[in-house]
Amino acid sequence: MSINFTAVQTALNTQLATVSGVSSMLEVENTKKKTTIGTPFVRATLLPAQTQPATLGQGGYDGLNGLYQVDVCYPQDDGTLTAGAMADLIINAFVKGTYYGSTPKVLVQNRWRLPSRRLGSFFVIPVVIQWVSYQQ
Repeated sequence: MSINFTAVQTALNTQLATVSGVSSMLEVENTKKKTTIGTPFVRATLLPAQTQPATLGQGGYDGLNGLYQVDVCYPQDDGTLTAGAMADLIINAFVKGTYYGSTPKVLVQNRWRLPSRRLGSFFVIPVVIQWVSYQQ
């Protein structure tokens, strides 16, 4: 059996980049930071959970699941409207019950916002996407 979390992350990153304005703001894991103080950015992180066997035997499937966290980061002290609107756009781009990607397909089970927080000179709204993928 072959497990491919990289393909899961690619499918989710690709969907995230379809949100208006995100592609120029997107920072993915292990890439050089391209933003500066005062410039909004969006940071995506794949948080896989433990793999579970979906079916047993030769040719069986593994159930991969986890969270995809997107931190919406805007300069502090500018209010919440713009950052909140971007968080809402991201949430609405990941429709519950919809598959993204092709091999493997990634199913979005749920999505939500976490409480906002301050991080350095940024106001951050975390958006969480719960996903599952079955791979052979």
